[in-house]
Amino acid sequence: MFQAIQDALSSLLTLNNNFNSQLSDFSNRVTQFYSSVSTLNNLITNSLSGLIVSSNCNSIGDDMRFTYNVFCIKFMAQIVKLVFCSASLLVLLLGGVIAGSRFGMMYAEV
Repeated sequence: MFQAIQDALSSLLTLNNNFNSQLSDFSNRVTQFYSSVSTLNNLITNSLSGLIVSSNCNSIGDDMRFTYNVFCIKFMAQIVKLVFCSASLLVLLLGGVIAGSRFGMMYAEV
């Protein structure tokens, strides 16, 4: 009985040692990833020579807002009016074609 317990404990010790070595490898990988990401973060957010400081995108943002205002807000009201007028004109034209066809059939026999 004690031999079975000793075998189980030695197996558990072996598994624990394997887990600890894999955990150490994982810790090294996380540290390596952190150092790589911190270098990238420094390249982007450095207050003296970073990408955020060197690229000023306010002019692009202003142009996009202007384009949105012109085409999506102001122009949309004109498009709605144009669609409404076109739809009503289409209905009137369709009614005229139907009425002309009907009157043509009625007075063709006279």
